[in-house]
Amino acid sequence: MRTVITAVALFTLAVETCAQQAATHFDGKTWWEHVKFLADDSLEGRDTGSEGIKKAQAYAVEQFKKTGLAPAGTEGFYQRLHLCSIRWTKRNLRWR
Repeated sequence: MRTVITAVALFTLAVETCAQQAATHFDGKTWWEHVKFLADDSLEGRDTGSEGIKKAQAYAVEQFKKTGLAPAGTEGFYQRLHLCSIRWTKRNLRWR
């Protein structure tokens, strides 16, 4: 799940970066700066509810605001989401 969220965040930041730059040529430098920040060890892996994910969220919101994007979530740029996890073990896994 974290991989999907991270991929969406990176894609969104890449789109935002392209929109922010007036140049028609995209060299990838600004995009790579976003990737380096979001992949940095200081974000502690970005586990759900961790300080690392909160830093990543704040960074994304800051970038959205810089480009003039309007919030569309239920709480500004944020929207609550209920997650559940399933842990597969030999006990609850059956092969047919």
